Amino acid sequence: TGTLLRIRMLRGRFILGDLSKLLTQKRKRTRTRTTCIRKRNYSIDRAKENKKWVLTNNNTEEMYKALFVNGKYDTPWLPWKSKTVWDLLKWRGAKAKIPPTEVLDKEIPVIKPDLDKIHSPPADKIQITWIGHSSFLVQMHGVNFLTDPIWSNRCSPTQYLGPARFRPVPMNIAELPPIDFVLISHNHYDHLDRWTVLQLKHKTVFVVPTGLGTWFKAEGFNDSDIIELNWWDQVEFNKSVSIIGTPAQHWTKRSLRDDMSSLWCGYCIVTPKSKVYFSCDTGYCDIFKVIGNRFGPFDLGLIPIGAYEPRWFMKAQHVNPQEAVQMHIDLKCKKSVGMHWGTFILTDEEVAEPKFELVRQAKAAKLKDDEFIVMKHGETSVVAQLDVEKEEKSELEKKKERKVGKEPKIEKKHLEVDASLKVDKMAEEMVMKG
Repeated sequence: TGTLLRIRMLRGRFILGDLSKLLTQKRKRTRTRTTCIRKRNYSIDRAKENKKWVLTNNNTEEMYKALFVNGKYDTPWLPWKSKTVWDLLKWRGAKAKIPPTEVLDKEIPVIKPDLDKIHSPPADKIQITWIGHSSFLVQMHGVNFLTDPIWSNRCSPTQYLGPARFRPVPMNIAELPPIDFVLISHNHYDHLDRWTVLQLKHKTVFVVPTGLGTWFKAEGFNDSDIIELNWWDQVEFNKSVSIIGTPAQHWTKRSLRDDMSSLWCGYCIVTPKSKVYFSCDTGYCDIFKVIGNRFGPFDLGLIPIGAYEPRWFMKAQHVNPQEAVQMHIDLKCKKSVGMHWGTFILTDEEVAEPKFELVRQAKAAKLKDDEFIVMKHGETSVVAQLDVEKEEKSELEKKKERKVGKEPKIEKKHLEVDASLKVDKMAEEMVMKG
């Protein structure tokens, strides 16, 4: 019995020792949660497959980088906390109600798109058409692209349940001009619509956040149909358009077991004569100042303004109109258009509230009347653009002047003071000699 007790004690020590090792390893892992980017080697293979596309990576030494820990992505400035079942029970889902049709037609009208304008856009300006929610057709510098296109009736895993449209799609996919590329911000059902994406399969290129390419490949897309971007990665299309993936404060989930398995991105779209910013769903944070300072000013910002109530539940993931106006200022947008509203009921605010609240907040921030607007479903709008090359030249000239130190007015003042002091001294010496 004594030997048996000794053996059991020894086994217990070994087991406890193993447990303590595991615990210390876990502690070390949690302590060394580094700001690592999933390594991706951008080779020339993609350029060989499709000569229009060239991938590069921006210098990100002083920029925010995406966290990738234990197979999940996260933001370095505010780690994401998933909502619990109790949070969902407390909220009890979206409470907004659909107004009568006559009210909707007045407050959130749907118009027939001008297909002549869409198929012959101006060469020297940016033209946008709002399809609804976060879906835009953007036409600039001879390029046509879509943002988060959704043509389905419901943004849901099934078309039998889930949030349904209360405003119809203003045009058919067949009525679109040839699409050069599609920007997908993240994998939520109101932004990545399977039915719509399959209609465009093998007809265009999808620019998606890192990790989302796996979903596309499972749906039968080829490697040449997809380009994955991490934050601050850049891809050049046809040597004329640069697309840069940018950070946002959000999260991803499409099924029960894929939480944060793919990244989420906003995008800067830059041509020699114009700049457009397309925002991902996001909570407000200082990253937009970083983006504005690095890539702004923008001719046009496409910024979310809806799906923000209740704030205790939505604040970390969706901006309200007040925060959207601050994003517009931080990003240095000349003009912005509100999106992510007026199409699906996702939260508690009334369906037309984002539109009216945006007007109030824009006035409070002393923006111009047409500086931050909303559009009608199906409406096509033309935005004047700045000349990026001229802007860059003027910035370089300013930097050169600062380096040279050209400040003639200040120097003259100093010289005049010095000369007067010399004259006074000479006069004093002459008086003394006299």
